[in-house]
Amino acid sequence: MATMDGQPINSKATELVSHKYHADARLLSGHLKRPIELEIGEHAFVSLDSARGDHRCQHMESYSVQGLISFDLGHTRVSGSRSQQHGWVTLATAVLQGLNVLDVITVDRVVAQVSTELSTLDGVPSVTFLGTRFENLRICGCPVELELDLGIFSYKPEGDKRYLEDLGFLDRVQRQLDTIARSKGLPGDLARQYESKLAHIDDLKKRATGRPKGERNGYSALQCSLVKSIGLIPVLGVKTFGNIIVIPDFGTLSLAEVEVGEFSVAPHFALTMLNVRMGSIAEGTVEVANTRLNGGARPQGGGTSAKAEPSAESLEGHQTPENRAITVTGHAFDGSAVSHFNPGESYRLRFRVGPPGVRSPNTGPWEQQGCRAKRARRCRGR
Repeated sequence: MATMDGQPINSKATELVSHKYHADARLLSGHLKRPIELEIGEHAFVSLDSARGDHRCQHMESYSVQGLISFDLGHTRVSGSRSQQHGWVTLATAVLQGLNVLDVITVDRVVAQVSTELSTLDGVPSVTFLGTRFENLRICGCPVELELDLGIFSYKPEGDKRYLEDLGFLDRVQRQLDTIARSKGLPGDLARQYESKLAHIDDLKKRATGRPKGERNGYSALQCSLVKSIGLIPVLGVKTFGNIIVIPDFGTLSLAEVEVGEFSVAPHFALTMLNVRMGSIAEGTVEVANTRLNGGARPQGGGTSAKAEPSAESLEGHQTPENRAITVTGHAFDGSAVSHFNPGESYRLRFRVGPPGVRSPNTGPWEQQGCRAKRARRCRGR
């Protein structure tokens, strides 16, 4: 494996730069509360966090949570490589076959795949979801006809702007979210979520055009979906709202969710193909086929990219949860398994910082409860 350090990105680059790949993928994770209490670990988790090009994969067969949730087989893979034509290319893939969730949700095959190409010093990559798809997704045995819009990220922001600063991208996401928010019959909790997301986009657009910042609402990353439309599902009471399927006596299913945010020196992109939230015949959450990646270029010698992270002073006074990045070595503060860590390397742990008692929508109770006694041994230095 050849190092990626010490090579110009392209002919326009006048400085030597280094690049570090970040990518991970998992087949299944979640937490069941009923009818059994069970934490579902990150199955077939694979990670790449290195300045050297590499390819890693995991395979898994015949998994079942006591007959409640099961799949036949699956595999994950991540890779990073240097292309003379396209720059640094990072790929993350999760493929799962024969999924069954309580005999309500079934799918023959689901593929989550995201790739980025980075060729400029500013660290703004192009991104593609080519290969991402559902094959024979069914609700209560009835087929779900859906159309994906893989082109929502087809245009890289002009002028090396960040995605969250690009008005064209923000307009496309706003139209998608607005369609859901204005849907007739949208449940109240979902309506509030989407109104908050729309307010966040308004805030991002104000900052992008240099106008005074709007009120912060707790979303630092931006969520959208690759789903363009879902056809009629002939099951009594089932309703669809954009990429969301509401199933009576079961819960909700969100399809092909994408999160875009700023992480270290480059954007991060996370794709979750099925996000299941159960609250009736069973209770709990399950995420299926999840991939995430980011990567950035730095001038050699410890310099930073042209676009710096906001200072602590600029964030002062904002108490709503905020995506931040820290660096940890050797183990994660939350006590998660460390089999995927490489000795001597640093890893980033995504977390949210918020006022006491505020539960982040994407994290568990760890952030609110702090270091309990039983976890104290894993929280040295806090």
